[in-house]
Amino acid sequence: MPLFSNVIRLPALDVAGRRVFLRADLNAPLSGFGGVIDDTLLRAALPTIRALLAADAKVVIGAHYGSEGAVAPRAAQHAVARRLSELLGQSVLTLSTSFDDEVALLRGRDVALTPNLLELPEELANDAAFAQRVARHFDVHVNDDVRASSHRWASLDALPRALSVRGVGAILGADLDALELLSERDIERPFAAVVGGDSIVSKSKLLWVLLERADALLLGGALANACLKAQGASIGASACDAQEQQTARALLDGARERGVQIYLPQDVLVMDPAVGLASLERRLVADVRPADVLVDVALETCLLYADVLARSASVLYTGLLGTCAATELQSGTFRVAQAATTARSSMAFGDRTVRMLELLNLVAGFGIVSRSGTAAAPLMSGTVLPGIESARSYAP
Repeated sequence: MPLFSNVIRLPALDVAGRRVFLRADLNAPLSGFGGVIDDTLLRAALPTIRALLAADAKVVIGAHYGSEGAVAPRAAQHAVARRLSELLGQSVLTLSTSFDDEVALLRGRDVALTPNLLELPEELANDAAFAQRVARHFDVHVNDDVRASSHRWASLDALPRALSVRGVGAILGADLDALELLSERDIERPFAAVVGGDSIVSKSKLLWVLLERADALLLGGALANACLKAQGASIGASACDAQEQQTARALLDGARERGVQIYLPQDVLVMDPAVGLASLERRLVADVRPADVLVDVALETCLLYADVLARSASVLYTGLLGTCAATELQSGTFRVAQAATTARSSMAFGDRTVRMLELLNLVAGFGIVSRSGTAAAPLMSGTVLPGIESARSYAP
């Protein structure tokens, strides 16, 4: 049975004309002047919001704001409301800390934002009395915030449990569908996973889950650097501490024990940070010098990875293979991601990954696109996330 078969997706939820509490991820980066710098998260929330409005629902969006910029929470709430109003083409109201009382004043097809929920002690304490008080003003709970779902906060745990109709929105529904596919033991083989990123420690859980499912891991970024150093190769002046080396050694040993092939860069782009892009050079890994900083995988590595992906029936792509801080440092990520789209089943995972694929105009080439990042590994390995469990149509 699929892992999330009893989590109702948005199209199957009875929301017509009802009062909906939508938990969404609107924690967008803000400028010091109170403007939204990057509205990617807001745009991602639009399909769920529009689907609710099309059903004449009254929508109150619960979220937290301000941690992605030096702006006071109340100002951040207003900044998000302004940008969301522009994207939706209708006014988005802002509610106060007594927002449960204000909900009764809203009309059908109204959209309103709660204050920063993390400023409310009852939210952080998962207060049942608070949840019951809020629940009196709503008919339906919809969770569309995968990043917050690992927390046992009131809006993600006690509140949905206090409502008989609950489920997940478009973003989280797509994430769960993707995770169900990845969790199936009969995923079409060969199955290759391309994994990049800036820390092998933070990706460790996901990598160990993939060791149990994939036939090959193709690594890039700081993950690959750690494995190269663990094998005795030079990574120049690139950062890699003792914990990262230890994690890399354990991963390499685990792959050998399971017969999983790990592919590492053969050549790289290196740069002198003091000089900048003008110092970019391609080097074989064996020729990396002590002062070099590795910033991307280079052509031979891209060709090698493309060959592996061409032989794979299923491909997962997550993480960036270089720093991607400038166009000149995105070619490795672009070339390998482009190769990944040729598989019969291709999946892109992770918020930063999806954003970069959108920038590179490659996201449409992936059959499944999921913004799940840190949530993917624990979900695939069976770990309970409060925000997912509380969305189930019956108690687990």
